[in-house]
Amino acid sequence: MTNLKCGRHRAAIRLAAICAALSIGAGACATNNVATGAANPPAGAKDAGQTCTDAASLVRQALTMHTDRMTAAQYDQASSVAAQLRELRASAEDEVLQEKLDYMADAVTTLAAAVQAGDKSAVLGAQQVLGGFSKACPVTNSMFTDGTAGWAPDATTTALQAGGSGPTGGAALVVSDQVPGSCAFHDSPRVVRSTLSGTYRLRLWVRSVSGHQKVTVTADELVGTTRVNRITTTVNAGTSWQRVTLTLRPKAPKASALALDVSASTKRAGSCFLAAGISMTWG
Repeated sequence: MTNLKCGRHRAAIRLAAICAALSIGAGACATNNVATGAANPPAGAKDAGQTCTDAASLVRQALTMHTDRMTAAQYDQASSVAAQLRELRASAEDEVLQEKLDYMADAVTTLAAAVQAGDKSAVLGAQQVLGGFSKACPVTNSMFTDGTAGWAPDATTTALQAGGSGPTGGAALVVSDQVPGSCAFHDSPRVVRSTLSGTYRLRLWVRSVSGHQKVTVTADELVGTTRVNRITTTVNAGTSWQRVTLTLRPKAPKASALALDVSASTKRAGSCFLAAGISMTWG
């Protein structure tokens, strides 16, 4: 805890840059895009869903820290949280997520220094930056550690169950139907209720229970009930996990919401397909 005064000034300067960067986003693409592939994330890189889940847990720890004063042990805990966020940053699979994790690590460092210095304004600023992480990774149950929370079937004849394991950790979502026809699920409540300027990247893994199954992934941008933008793709999923990525730039930021849907057509009742690692990142 040496050189605290200097650390405080550096942290305050860094915090201003963090806030500015969060407000404008980063790495925005000019057009919508769809990508599919069976390849795993780059060697040494974590799935975005796993990274977001781990980072969200660390951010929650930081937000529950005492802001009136810190003991030496609590200060060390803050340093550990910042270090763990930087470790996640090093293994994140895309540059946008890496940058967001940098902001969060710096905000934790700023928070600890501001508490020690008794700078309530800087404490509040750091907390606001940390609270903004939910915008960067809005899916709160991407690895199904909380069962099916956040996801709902499209029809009463469709059932969702979390179990087994996904390709990069966490559980998988088993989608089943009682009758032949459409077998689908969506985000509930909406993951993104008010869009921001920038780019949203929806990622998930899908696979068939047996043979091959056509699975359609759709992201709709809605203003009220009116669809103003749609990006969709259909993949011929086999029994090996296949990665699907949709990239969408909102046409009506702040006025619109995003609706996510994953579906398949079935000829018989039973398990339709599996999904895993459903994540969304913004920047």
